[in-house]
Amino acid sequence: LHALDAATGAERWRRQIERRANAARWPNYTPVVDPASGKVYLGFDEGLFEVTPEGDVRLLYASGREKMESPPALGADGTLYVGASRGSHSTFYAIRPDGSVRWKHPIPPGPGRFRNNQAVIGANGTVYVAIKNKVYAFDPAGDGDGNAKILWTFDEATSVYASSPIIGAPGRLYVGTGDRAAPVLYAIGDCP
Repeated sequence: LHALDAATGAERWRRQIERRANAARWPNYTPVVDPASGKVYLGFDEGLFEVTPEGDVRLLYASGREKMESPPALGADGTLYVGASRGSHSTFYAIRPDGSVRWKHPIPPGPGRFRNNQAVIGANGTVYVAIKNKVYAFDPAGDGDGNAKILWTFDEATSVYASSPIIGAPGRLYVGTGDRAAPVLYAIGDCP
């Protein structure tokens, strides 16, 4: 991870995040920055990392045998939403700023996996993510027992989603599929 001076482009510092080569099939190196603290969060093979503005690195959440393959999305309360995969199995996590899991949701096995498809968070905190052939809308609080609370799913698509959803005015969710023969862009409802 490199920190550059925005005005001059000069390097302020660089840090090696993991000691081994990233072996993720679709490696994710996109960080997210907390505007309040300046902390940087990014996922690699070993898990979700936190880097201070001064360059101090710590493993915030160890992902075990899964690889963090989506950039984290940062909620207003500091919760990080990130997808991890291992083979055809994937899990979507809500991770608190202290590194504990607020909730998680296993994605049913099948074609597709996380691959740089970041979640997006609505103004009311609803978390939207596209994975495999579904779009999920999650309650940011979960069910209170460590599991996700799904508000709704959109599973009209026949192919795998290969993009992150975006929220556009007037609150509509847009997401594209990865079907090479006939790619499709969906506009879904009015999302807050």
